[in-house]
Amino acid sequence: MNPKKETENSKLETILYNQIVEAGLPNPEREYRFHSTRKWRVDFAFVQDRVAVELEGGSFGAPIICQTCKKPVMIFRKDGKPVVVRRPGRHQDPVSFEKDVEKYNELSLEGWTLIRITKKLINEHKAIELIKRALGE
Repeated sequence: MNPKKETENSKLETILYNQIVEAGLPNPEREYRFHSTRKWRVDFAFVQDRVAVELEGGSFGAPIICQTCKKPVMIFRKDGKPVVVRRPGRHQDPVSFEKDVEKYNELSLEGWTLIRITKKLINEHKAIELIKRALGE
């Protein structure tokens, strides 16, 4: 049996969780189900403070591969730097985006503060600062 492959989002969750612990913040509940009738979950929940944290790791999808040469398709920015062309990620898909909006609105209507986190915010340690501010620290 193959072990479950760690996804980009699960790696980011682990990094962010470690940053939370290192910052001395309260331990959040992971994959917290906040709604009484829907199966919606948030990645991290500081339940007592009603602060929810969602990682937006699926912004960019898989690279587009050339059918002829089997290499990633590249474009060049104005500064000449090559960039891999990617498919839209799950969070950019119209149906998924609408579902996220519905979920986030329900979260807000139930009195939660939502902090949305990207890979860049985690890597630059800005995510922790946002969480601290939301927790009033």
